[in-house]
Amino acid sequence: MFTDMLEGSVQPEADAEGNKLVSILIPTFNRERFLEIALTSAAAQTYPNTEIIVVDNCSTDGSWEVITDFASRFSNIRAYRQDRNYGVHANFKASFELARGYYHKWLMSDDVLGVDCTSLLVQMLEAQPSATIASSPRLPIDEHSQILPNISATIPLVGETGYFKGGSVIEHVLVEGINRIGEPSTVLYRAQDINASKYFLDENRTRWIYDVDLWIDLLKRGDLAYVNTPLSFFRIHEGQDQMSVSVQEVLREWLLLIQECWLEGVIPWERAASAVASQMSWLSNYLRNCDGAGKRELLPQTIFVLEVYEAICMDRNLEAPLCFQGRVQSD
Repeated sequence: MFTDMLEGSVQPEADAEGNKLVSILIPTFNRERFLEIALTSAAAQTYPNTEIIVVDNCSTDGSWEVITDFASRFSNIRAYRQDRNYGVHANFKASFELARGYYHKWLMSDDVLGVDCTSLLVQMLEAQPSATIASSPRLPIDEHSQILPNISATIPLVGETGYFKGGSVIEHVLVEGINRIGEPSTVLYRAQDINASKYFLDENRTRWIYDVDLWIDLLKRGDLAYVNTPLSFFRIHEGQDQMSVSVQEVLREWLLLIQECWLEGVIPWERAASAVASQMSWLSNYLRNCDGAGKRELLPQTIFVLEVYEAICMDRNLEAPLCFQGRVQSD
């Protein structure tokens, strides 16, 4: 699978002071323009025990040359170049499988970490074993690394540092329909808490909100540790994946998560209905600009939200699953 490998020195599982190893995972493809600042931010972390794993998905620009240069200067970088482009999911999976750390810290290759990001997030999880993920606000930046005004997703989740019940955070995210927990670059978690078979072996589950999917699964089993200080920078630019988003798939995935959490008893019917209502509002606005073919593509999702709307109007609960993987179902 790999044509080139640059193996750095093996970092200890825990250093002399007891600091557990953190794997900073950087999957990348054609990010020559932003890689240098991303790698610099990873190498500058104040946390003393890190390995930096870079997996290049057979870039066609100068990304591998940038990676090679950094690996020659930092002994804790382990870099791999795929022999061909295997797709986003396979590159993430390879990064995950190569990690040796007790903690995982993703860094998208166009984003940037603050120097204390890893240290502060590790401190929060170390102090509270019941917390399964640690996160913080992030600042949006443009292609020139200039800070932008907050978008809806980057408004801080809460206004204070602390620990918050996983179920309450799940409700908040689903009802708003906005990922305020953060993109992969924002969050740190324990590797042992990940359901790898669900999130790294099943490439057909979620594509566009895979991070929300993963955070919700972790929060079903624990709490959120939140540092109310921006610790990372989320880059917004024309080349990012979000710019080619599939509207139908994003809506399907949000409805899938809402339905799962409702049927599993993670959120009550009333909150599930509110979450679907948020998606319904967005859907109605989107449909106004769709042609007939576009409307037909959204038919399963439209049926689902209308079923929920009817139940709300009739003041009754729904019990049967209605929409799963984009297919309408009934008992």
